[in-house]
Amino acid sequence: MSQEKDVRAEHHKRNPATEIREHGNAEQKLREDRDYLRQLTNSLPDAVVSVTLPDRKIAWANDAVKVLGYKPEECIGMSTRVFFPTQEDYLAFADKVTRAIGEGQDVLIAESFLKKKSGELFAAEVTLSYFKVNGTAVSETVILRDITESQKTASERNQLRNELAHLSRVMTMSELSATLAHEINQPLGAIQNNAAAAKNLISMFKEDHAEFDEILTDIVTDAMRASQIIRTARGIVRKEEAKFEQLNLNVLIEEVVELYRNAFNMENTSISLDLHPDIAPVKGNRVRLQQVLMNLVSNASEAMRESPSKRLRILSNTQSTDLIVASVSDSGKGIDKTMKGKIFQSFFTTKKGGLGVGLRICQSIIEEHGGRIWVENNPAGGATFSFSLKAYQGGSE
Repeated sequence: MSQEKDVRAEHHKRNPATEIREHGNAEQKLREDRDYLRQLTNSLPDAVVSVTLPDRKIAWANDAVKVLGYKPEECIGMSTRVFFPTQEDYLAFADKVTRAIGEGQDVLIAESFLKKKSGELFAAEVTLSYFKVNGTAVSETVILRDITESQKTASERNQLRNELAHLSRVMTMSELSATLAHEINQPLGAIQNNAAAAKNLISMFKEDHAEFDEILTDIVTDAMRASQIIRTARGIVRKEEAKFEQLNLNVLIEEVVELYRNAFNMENTSISLDLHPDIAPVKGNRVRLQQVLMNLVSNASEAMRESPSKRLRILSNTQSTDLIVASVSDSGKGIDKTMKGKIFQSFFTTKKGGLGVGLRICQSIIEEHGGRIWVENNPAGGATFSFSLKAYQGGSE
């Protein structure tokens, strides 16, 4: 009891001036903390606002001029609707936020086009975190970041990748020019010979035109074959945006093999196709997938150039209900273990005079299609390059 009396006595002895000074110090500390928080938020490259729920009115904002064009005091009491280009955009984003809260998410990160005070539209990354009372969200803190420049950089990077892909296709056609010329000259030569024979038959036979009709049929067939080869060649080097469609991977493989058929014969390369007869279609771009197959076949032929036995095997199979795999296997020396991890890196090559962009571009194309590409050495020698693609599920790109 005496101790409590001492405490009360000491309390009564405290100087009122001391209490005022301590109170003033606490207020000063609070002001300093607020100033620090204001300086911290203003130093950010993003706009930060506090929004009340469910009316979505702004209760507080930092220096939002650099992102939104509004001064902090202008934002107070405004509806977040003013940041969206249209009412439909606002409602769609509000619905996304409502669903996120309903699913129990504490943080939502999304992208949207927003509108500045000047009316200018910009791409923004919106990060929302919620303050809850008794499990109910009563306010949210919103961070708005202008990602226009980062999207522009990504677009430029994608354009560069397309330019490199186009360069690779042109280079591949340069390597195939001799083979293509031979393939085209064969049917054109047959057309000339058949036409000459037709003229002779016309002069010799006046009534029976059966053989004449047969030769004309051959002319048409050979001409169609020559036209198809030219169209395929033009499609490979034509610079165009990727259009995705339903494709039969086996057909693509057969078309590429047909382009190399004469080269295989000249180089004494035996080729075997092990194509799954009931393979599901894939969704992809015909020209770009042909570019991948041509690059893998060309690399396989190059790898077997010094091999006494040249055996090329191309396989297609269904790995799962929604995954299709194609493989190109050669009987060359295989891939050195120290180089295997670098094989898909840009400008890495094992070819004399090679640029080292072919496999890297192949990887980009396959990843663009939602698949992956890899390489393994064969137990009996040589290497196998494989890539996977998603099975076609319907719909349009």
